[in-house]
Amino acid sequence: MSSLEVLTGSPYLSYSSFSTFLDCGERYRLTKVVGVKQDNAWYLLGGSAVHEATELLDTGKAETPLEAWQRAWEKQLASLEPGEQPRAGGRASKEYPNKENRDWWEKHGPQMVLDWQAHMYRMLAEGWVMLGVETPFELDLDGVLIRGFIDRVMVNPQGEAEAHDLKTGTRVPASTLQLGVYALGAEQALGVRPSVGRYYMTRTATFSPASSLLHYTPAVLTEWFGKTRFAIEHELFVPNVTAMCVSCGVREHCVAVGGTPPVFSPK
Repeated sequence: MSSLEVLTGSPYLSYSSFSTFLDCGERYRLTKVVGVKQDNAWYLLGGSAVHEATELLDTGKAETPLEAWQRAWEKQLASLEPGEQPRAGGRASKEYPNKENRDWWEKHGPQMVLDWQAHMYRMLAEGWVMLGVETPFELDLDGVLIRGFIDRVMVNPQGEAEAHDLKTGTRVPASTLQLGVYALGAEQALGVRPSVGRYYMTRTATFSPASSLLHYTPAVLTEWFGKTRFAIEHELFVPNVTAMCVSCGVREHCVAVGGTPPVFSPK
């Protein structure tokens, strides 16, 4: 058995790595253990730009939504390698026959940031208080180390702390587990444990229904993350072939869908 750090280069899990492992063990192995670089996608670049732009606004590092978007978007474009062509997500339409490509994000990304500013103005006017923006945290759950960043920690007008996460995709997550992890993270980082969580959907500028996070106790998360680390360290990587494999960034090297195993030259 190898340790998590020996296999992946890091002793930490994140919610993202945890969910990737549960979604598909082979994808986790290829990206985290083998080190296969995932194909880039415009929705990854656009999602990162929206997150960074809203952070620039909420921390006062940008004066307007358009300035915030432009700075964040240009940073994402600068990260592309020469000649790199990211994949487009979503579905083709009459207006965007090439799906959600660069043109789509350059039109809709700024609007998401504008909507976020209006959303925050409205919340603050209603009596909400912002406690944290992209708050970093580190948890030690009985030896299971977890790192992450909480998009927003807010206090609602009733005095309850809430954990909020921005989503730039089309679907509201089926699980609130990510928010539950953030609740414990907020308690570690800010000394306040959110009892409620919500997802903010940037495409519609709406909240998901408020959900209680009280059932995500340290004991529960210690068990779930501990078992996940155990499975990783015992290299229990099983592919999960679904309709989502079409958009997987490492499908080219996944044998389960007809891909070719990666070959790396020795250092």
